[in-house]
Amino acid sequence: MRDVSNGREFEFEPLLSIDADQRVVSVGRPIDASAVKTYSPFANPAAFAGDRRIAELILAFAYSKLGASAWLKPAPRIVLAVVADDANGARLLSDDALVELSASAGARATVIHRGGSISDVEALKLLDAT
Repeated sequence: MRDVSNGREFEFEPLLSIDADQRVVSVGRPIDASAVKTYSPFANPAAFAGDRRIAELILAFAYSKLGASAWLKPAPRIVLAVVADDANGARLLSDDALVELSASAGARATVIHRGGSISDVEALKLLDAT
């Protein structure tokens, strides 16, 4: 994930782990030792269908890392770049499903880009076109 407003990057694996009391104990790796179940909702469409709420929590966590201010964060505008990688289960999800998921996670607007990675300038152009 890259914040085009300040150039900061943040990377984590889209995994979420919970403990026996159903509390989130880790997002991404490393997985906390107290985890009793780890979800990977973007592994494939079936995992997404079964773990939609988990996918929303992962995106909400990612969106919380955006912005310069620690206490005031407006809803972000998002470009979801879905790469055509066989290991990427999100590539099989419809654009509508991804936009709806992104909105549920707190995005003000979401644009889906399918293909390779894009520059900050290209991302801003996509957002400005909406």
